[in-house]
Amino acid sequence: MVMKSIREAVVGGSFVCCFPTTYGVFFRHDREEAVPSNFLSGLDLGTARTYQGVLIRVHDKEAAMSMYSKFAEWYDRIFPFSPGVYAFLNHHLGDRGGPVLDLGCGTGDYCSAFTRDGIQAVGLDLDQAMVSQARTRAPETEFHVLDMAEFRTLGGPWSMIYCIGNTAAHLPQGRFWSCVEDVAERLLPDGVWIVQVMNWDYVLGLPSFVFPPKVMEGAVFHRAYEDITPESLTFRTGLDIEGRRVFDDQVRLHPLPSADIVAGHEARGFRLVEHVSDYAGSGFDPDVFSANIFVFTR
Repeated sequence: MVMKSIREAVVGGSFVCCFPTTYGVFFRHDREEAVPSNFLSGLDLGTARTYQGVLIRVHDKEAAMSMYSKFAEWYDRIFPFSPGVYAFLNHHLGDRGGPVLDLGCGTGDYCSAFTRDGIQAVGLDLDQAMVSQARTRAPETEFHVLDMAEFRTLGGPWSMIYCIGNTAAHLPQGRFWSCVEDVAERLLPDGVWIVQVMNWDYVLGLPSFVFPPKVMEGAVFHRAYEDITPESLTFRTGLDIEGRRVFDDQVRLHPLPSADIVAGHEARGFRLVEHVSDYAGSGFDPDVFSANIFVFTR
């Protein structure tokens, strides 16, 4: 089931989705709880009210993904298809075959590569502009506009599910672990779950962090982490095209230290297969800024 979410609230680790004329939920202590529609309908953007001890402050959810919509046409230049990433995914898929599921597929390059190689692949992304590009470029591959935490609505089971590019950090911790539990339920026996985030062990020790600018022909992409706390941080982005600032944007991300990621997965029945800092398989060092890639199986 796909629903158009128009509002969300994230306060103190609780998450609220507000759907027009339908319902809302929030997560408290990793448990989903319903919010009455009459309560949601009385909330305006920017207002706050307490519901069952949780302060709900509402903002426009579409703004959380606007960063990606705004540079959808630039996405493949900023984050181009990487043969090394695809080789890594293929290596861990092994001879299991499909189907595989990409949570946060962007413009769908890796899904379409699997399809070209004869492996059934499905991609989902919350951003309509990204999915539109994916469908246009790879009409033979199945794509959905869908929140990654709602992938269970697509059925399964899956030989491999992967979530790369720090996409998982967009989920508050309660929703992330609910998503992981859904992964556990919808993997085939000995199925593979690959999740990539940033090296939060390194970032969480800093007051802020500025990425080196990503320079392309005619454009410069800027990124920075600010307001860093153990629960969340602000991810600021900006894109300059031919020396002119096209946009500035921000979104809250939710870091998890490596030890918490491993322990949380083990508590849910996963076994760690590999933990590396890049798709070439380099060893992970928590004191060096890098990617943070985990491969699990059940």
